[in-house]
Formats: sequence, structure tokens, C-alpha cells
Amino acid sequence: MSQSRPLVVVLEDLHWADTASLRLLEFAAQHTWFERVLLVGTYRDVEVESADHPLRALVLPLVTRATTVTLTGLEREEVGALMTRAAGRNPSTDPVAEVHRRTGGSVTTITPGVRDTLLRRLSLLPAPVVDLLVTAAVLGREFHRQVLAAVAAAPVLQVERLRDHLAPVTYLRL
Repeated sequence: MSQSRPLVVVLEDLHWADTASLRLLEFAAQHTWFERVLLVGTYRDVEVESADHPLRALVLPLVTRATTVTLTGLEREEVGALMTRAAGRNPSTDPVAEVHRRTGGSVTTITPGVRDTLLRRLSLLPAPVVDLLVTAAVLGREFHRQVLAAVAAAPVLQVERLRDHLAPVTYLRL
């Protein structure tokens, strides 16, 4: 087909692919360089690059031979443009700033891969620590530890002890 016109093949979510599919992609990448074929593969780098991902050894060699484009969050103006396109009118600056602040510029709030990773990591923590994190998440990005203690119905010293379990693994500001 690529002899008569250029061909684009898009393979999404390579982090969920099976071994045979990744080996086929590697074969195609090695043997179609002279064809008018563009192979595009998408994957979640935070998943595949973790040491325990079963496909890491197959995906990372492909990445080293590819041109990569990292997708990040949107800038505030881009969030405004997206809101304008979705709503059909220009929003005021306050809602744009608030959406950008709450989402970090991400179009979706949480991806399944991120959710799975968080659930795996949370399962390693003691239940009282997870309960404290759930309470903290409701309070937002910044809050005082006394507010967290009041909402969690726990003494401040207990909240601080539970927080100590998180020191090396969290970005929580208490």
C-alpha cells in the first residue's frame, strides 16, 4: 500500500501491548525504513520506564531509535482556548485560571495508568495513613495540619506521626 501513497500506522497504548505485538513493531521498524511508512506508537512513559514493568525491555529500545514527542499539560492560555472551543464562547479569566490550577493543565483529571500506579503504591501504606491521605485530598493542594487534624477527627500529634510515613514518597504540604 505504501508504494502508491504514504501510509501512517498508529499503535496506541503500547504499555498494554503483549510481547508478540512489540516484537512485530520492532520488526516493522527495522524493515520498513525504505518504505513510505510512518509508524507512530503511544505509551505512558511513567508506566513503561518503571523497573518492574514487564514490557520495559521491549519498549525502551524502540524509543531510543524513535523521534519522541512528550505530551505535557496545557498552558493557561491553551486551557482557555480549549474551554472556548468546548463552550462555544470565551470564558472569563477566573474560570480559566481555576481550571488550570485544579488540573495542572491536563485535559483529563487522572488516567487509568496513573490511577493503577497510585492504587499499587497506596496498598503498601498502613490503612490509617491512606485514610489521612483521602482526607487530605479533599482539602486541596494546601492546608494547615491543624485543619487536617480537625477534619480527620485526630490529634495533631497523630496526624504528624502518620505524615512521617509519607516523608520520602509524597509531595503533601501539611
